[in-house]
Amino acid sequence: MTADFVKFQTTFELCGAYLSPVSDAYLKKGLAENVHRLRMCELAVQTSPQIMLDPWEALQREYSPTALVLDHFDYEINEVRKGVATPGGGRKAVRIALIGGADLLQTMDPNGPVWTYQDLDHILGKYGIFVIERSGTVMSEALRKLQKWNHNIYPIEQKVQNNVRNLESSPFLNDINQHQVSSTTLRNFLGKNEDIQYLTPDSVVAYIHTHQLYKQHDLAKGVQTESSAEIAKLPISPPDSEASQS
Repeated sequence: MTADFVKFQTTFELCGAYLSPVSDAYLKKGLAENVHRLRMCELAVQTSPQIMLDPWEALQREYSPTALVLDHFDYEINEVRKGVATPGGGRKAVRIALIGGADLLQTMDPNGPVWTYQDLDHILGKYGIFVIERSGTVMSEALRKLQKWNHNIYPIEQKVQNNVRNLESSPFLNDINQHQVSSTTLRNFLGKNEDIQYLTPDSVVAYIHTHQLYKQHDLAKGVQTESSAEIAKLPISPPDSEASQS
C-alpha cells in the first residue's frame, strides 16, 4: 500500500523498508522476548523483495526513542554505506522516513504526554512520516495539531477495509472488524486460544505455536523469556535497489 502510494503519488523512488522491533526494555505487557520477535519478523519478510529486518533497536539494553532509531538508520545507510547505488555507478543519499498507522499519528500531540516537542520536530521535520489510514480513526484533528510539519506528513488511504459486518455470526470476525488486523489484535486472539491463520504468514503462526507464545497467562506479564536464549547480532541489510531519486 505504501509502496504504491510512493510510486504513484510522490516523486520518491522506494529503495527499501525495515522492520525495527522495540527492545525488551519497552516493558509492554505480553511482549515476547526480543529473540522471538526478531525471528518472527525475519520469517515474515523472508519472501519480500523490499522489506528487511534490522535488529539494532531490539538488541539495545535500554528503550530507544523513535527519533534515535531514525538517526540510526540515517547513519548506517547514508554515512556508513554512503547511500545507495545509482544507475551511473555512483552513490546517492536516501531520505529516511517513518511509516505508521493513523493511531500513531493521533498520539503525536506537541502538547500531549507521549512525545516531546523536540522529538516531534526531529521526526517530522527532518524525516517525515507515511501514515496509513485505519478504520475508526480521524486524521484531520491530528494533522491540525501538527500543522507545522504537514508538508512532511503523507496520509495514505486504506483502500481495503477490514469490514465483516455481514458475518455477525462469527465472534472471531466481529473482533477483527472492531479492532482491525494488528499485532495487538493477534495477541488477544492467541490469548483466547483463537486461530490466527491467514492473518499473518504461516511460518510466523507455526513459530508462535512451536514456542507457545502469547498464552493468556503470559499477556498479563512483561517480557516473556525463555531459558538463556542466545540472540544473533545480525548486521543491518543495506537497500539493494538502485535509485535515481530518493
